[in-house]
Amino acid sequence: MDGDIGGMIFEPEQMQMLNALFVLILIPIFDKGLYPLVALLSSRRTSLDPVGRMLAGMTLGSVAFLAAAGVQHMIDSSPPGSVSMSWQVPQYLIITCGEVLFSITGLEYAFSRAPASMKSLVAAAWLCTTAVGNIVTVVMVETVTRDMDQVHEFLLFSGGCLGESRVVACRCAW
Repeated sequence: MDGDIGGMIFEPEQMQMLNALFVLILIPIFDKGLYPLVALLSSRRTSLDPVGRMLAGMTLGSVAFLAAAGVQHMIDSSPPGSVSMSWQVPQYLIITCGEVLFSITGLEYAFSRAPASMKSLVAAAWLCTTAVGNIVTVVMVETVTRDMDQVHEFLLFSGGCLGESRVVACRCAW
């Protein structure tokens, strides 16, 4: 990929810093801007409940994988080094929005609902789900997607995120 972005040369490994940067920028924007705006414009308060935020985050995760599949298709069908790394910025922004909606809300929800004597334990349990998710991802990448190209791998993960969010939505509707 072409690392020349606005006259500055970036290495592929440096693009990962966008996630941390976007998290720092987006948390206050969501907390002080987006959530109050949605509450103001919404006739239903349920659109701002923690589960709704988490479902929106999972859906954005699916969209981010679709964006990654599109960028990967561009890379695969172009001469080496001709696709700009700036094409990755939208997918980092989308996945970070999903992360803020899902992870921050989930941790806050788990912590706020726990009894005072169990707050640390519940927060640790929430964070352990991230570890379990990472293990599932490694197993999938090493077994299920071994013979797939990256475009189809991203499409599989996109479908997985979307499917899981629908399962959670149905479970919560009961």
